[in-house]
Amino acid sequence: MRLLIWPFLVLILLGVQSTWFRLFNSAQAPDLLLLFVLVYSLDAGAKNGAICGFCVGALQDVLTLSLFGFHSMTRLLVGFFVGASRGSVFKDRPTTFVMLVGITSIIIKVVYIIVLMLFNWEIFNISLLLVNSGKYILWNLLCAVPVWFIYNVIKEWLWQKDNPYYHL
Repeated sequence: MRLLIWPFLVLILLGVQSTWFRLFNSAQAPDLLLLFVLVYSLDAGAKNGAICGFCVGALQDVLTLSLFGFHSMTRLLVGFFVGASRGSVFKDRPTTFVMLVGITSIIIKVVYIIVLMLFNWEIFNISLLLVNSGKYILWNLLCAVPVWFIYNVIKEWLWQKDNPYYHL
């Protein structure tokens, strides 16, 4: 059950992320899969976070028309570094997670802008790019607490099912 619930949650988050434009009248959607990689890496550590980040990033790379490999590499690095630093942060608090989401979203957008500048891909309208980056960061911050809450509810439910002494 534990092995199937996390890929199922990733597919649900991918579905919500890809239909976000229909749910809300917005030109920018949050990166719910990045939020999942962050919360999973905080819980599972560097190795499992990097594996989760790479798999989620590869799924995003295959399904989006963005720079191929960008999502895989950034999610892998995010999963590894967040998982490696999980001992030095308060991972049980949503405020810590929201701050981590904000910092990670800013770093990913800065790296994306640098990569676009290196490859000279439609970087002529910087103000539009900054507005879209701001929307991306705000949507991620708004969706951080619900994703954190859903993850912790599922984790607690799985722990109750796996622990025979929980109901004593």
